[in-house]
Amino acid sequence: MTPTSVLRDRAVRALVAAEGISQAGSQMTYIVLPWFVLTTTGSPAKTSIVVAAEMAPVALFGLASGAATRRLGSRRTFLIADAARAVLLATIPTLHLLDALSFPLLVGLVFAVGTFMVPHATAQRVVIPELVGEDEARVGQTMSLLQTGMAIAGILGPALGGVLIAVIGETNVLYVDAATYVAAFVLIGLFVRPERTAHASDEPSGVLDGVRFLFRDRLLRAWMLSITGMNIVWTAMAVVFPVMVLERYGERPEILGWIFGAFGVGSVVGAVASYR
Repeated sequence: MTPTSVLRDRAVRALVAAEGISQAGSQMTYIVLPWFVLTTTGSPAKTSIVVAAEMAPVALFGLASGAATRRLGSRRTFLIADAARAVLLATIPTLHLLDALSFPLLVGLVFAVGTFMVPHATAQRVVIPELVGEDEARVGQTMSLLQTGMAIAGILGPALGGVLIAVIGETNVLYVDAATYVAAFVLIGLFVRPERTAHASDEPSGVLDGVRFLFRDRLLRAWMLSITGMNIVWTAMAVVFPVMVLERYGERPEILGWIFGAFGVGSVVGAVASYR
């Protein structure tokens, strides 16, 4: 099998494109939301609350999202998550322009955005064997392509988001973010139609069963603690860097975009290396 064999599959190409676009939108949101809160309220504390509200569903619903994705199917999960996030993100600037966006309402909307982010991430892993089968090489190559596309978006998304904030303003960038989810929705809806479904299993699949499974395996326990630590640091940076840029450089959000885009460079290198 050649490294480009999976690229001949139109569904794989559409999946990589859709997830790259939605990842760029997510990365722009990661820049624009803290900047939006910080510049409109002047409060790092409120900025922290909004960032925490977006990340909280990962901890609260992470395990349950697997069961939800299994019931809905990966394609339907993608469509629901993309449609919901597009509507929710477009609602934030609309209410702000109407002077009807209270801080508690903003926190609630951001929490809802994070809630739909969790099953979407689960569906990314489930959909690949449904598209390309169980062959380990094809699954691995498809996953690497997907991660490469998302890593490239991790560079372009923050950098573009920072520049767009400076050019068109943070409220308009939120509309751009919403549009990326609409684009992903269209690509998934038109071209990604998994013909295979995951085989049913007699193994327990509830949330508590998932917790017991994680803690029973020593490697998974180590991974879980490692990923938890990395996410804590990453979430803290989402608050610290906007405050530092605003204090040191003034209203120059493009610098914030360059900073977060730099993190994506390492992701691209890692994803390309793992392709082999």
